Amino acid sequence: MDPCTRERVIYHPRHRQENGRGFTILELLVASAVLGLILVMLLSVISHTSEAWRRSRGHIEAFQSARNAFEIVTRTLSQATLNTHWHYDNATNPTRYLRASDLHFTIQQAGTSIPGTPGTGFGVFFQAPIGIAASDDLRGLNTLLNGMGYYIQFSGDGSFRPSIVNGEEKRRYRLVQMRIPSENLNVYTATNATDYTWFTSQTKRGYPVSDNIILLVVWPRLPFQEDPEGGVLSLNFTYNSRLNASNVSQPRTASQLPPVVEVLMVAIDEASAVRLTHSTAEPPAIKSALQGKFQTASQSAFGEDLKQLESALTDAKINYQIFHSAIPMRESKWSE
Repeated sequence: MDPCTRERVIYHPRHRQENGRGFTILELLVASAVLGLILVMLLSVISHTSEAWRRSRGHIEAFQSARNAFEIVTRTLSQATLNTHWHYDNATNPTRYLRASDLHFTIQQAGTSIPGTPGTGFGVFFQAPIGIAASDDLRGLNTLLNGMGYYIQFSGDGSFRPSIVNGEEKRRYRLVQMRIPSENLNVYTATNATDYTWFTSQTKRGYPVSDNIILLVVWPRLPFQEDPEGGVLSLNFTYNSRLNASNVSQPRTASQLPPVVEVLMVAIDEASAVRLTHSTAEPPAIKSALQGKFQTASQSAFGEDLKQLESALTDAKINYQIFHSAIPMRESKWSE
């Protein structure tokens, strides 16, 4: 090619600068700052999510034992039976039929005529086909009739902890379950309606199923549609299937299970229990929060008492959990 005719290519300095241009220091600094801000926000979200998950998991674990205990109470209570039948009011000169039962269902204030710590609500005692036997010959018979009971006791753990465990007793509110084997069930020998010796003589068979349960309320009632306020069967939550059962004019509760039992249980966490318990006496903050509550069996009073209890526990910075359910009594053959 003739040098004279060679095409001349002109490289303009500005053209070369634009094609080879990179990021400036300022742009890199801005990008780094934006990236850092995004990372900080992302880490903050992750941290808050993890903390919320840890708190939620800790809350669930803290009350898992109480949740299991509540399920035990409600499941066992739903199996209560009275085996109600009819018999003459007078064997030699009968005039009418009366409901009758050799068994007993009762709800009483804890620590009065029944076991339990006063102020912790109520104890409930009944019979159910649980299948508990003291002798090996009877074990495996799953429908054996047993005495059952639940109440709350504030006490140390020395009487039931293993002998190899030493140190100071741990004093706590505890939900106690009483299980009376069939061979020891003396409910048939009671002499009157308030003869509770069939279970008060068996307190050694009581064993805690969960620590840090501070309140148990057992409310016998008719279905909500029939009794919205809840005071027809009991004005103060108590119930006794044997009371005046031999009267010609029987009360509606005589020899009958209530159709529905509403159960309320309040638990606190171990951290709160450790912080509040400093002696052999009940923690004043909890005792004060429970005082005077759940004396009147009505929907309005029940709601107000529960609201005041929650407020008192919150003010005392006590972490708590409420368990509440209505239990249909499967063996209730209710009649007026």
